[in-house]
Amino acid sequence: MLSNGLGHSCVIENRVKIDGCHSKWTDVISGIPQSTVLFIIYINDLPDICEQFARNYFFADDAKLFKHVICDEDHKALQLGLNALQNWSNNKWLLKLNILKCKTVFLGRNINKKLYLLCTRYTVRKT
Repeated sequence: MLSNGLGHSCVIENRVKIDGCHSKWTDVISGIPQSTVLFIIYINDLPDICEQFARNYFFADDAKLFKHVICDEDHKALQLGLNALQNWSNNKWLLKLNILKCKTVFLGRNINKKLYLLCTRYTVRKT
């Protein structure tokens, strides 16, 4: 049972449609009801928040920040982009990033692998 904040409770149900066949309705017992429109509205301003620091790539519920890092200023800009992403998530939506799913990828030869931090308490894992 979920409450809609107006004193009314409701049960949320979901089913799947594959090749024209529907599954049985089942109760959604956790999580947030999702839809494409809700998700797009939810992250609509995220590119504006991070694009001044790094390139943004989005697919479904994944967000990637990309920066061609040549010098310390590039490294600092990417870190500022991560900070902006985290502030957007924590302060605007009161959501914490899943740190276990956050990773850095370094491509190239003879790379000086810098550390990128989230929350100043967590280091993004290198892969």
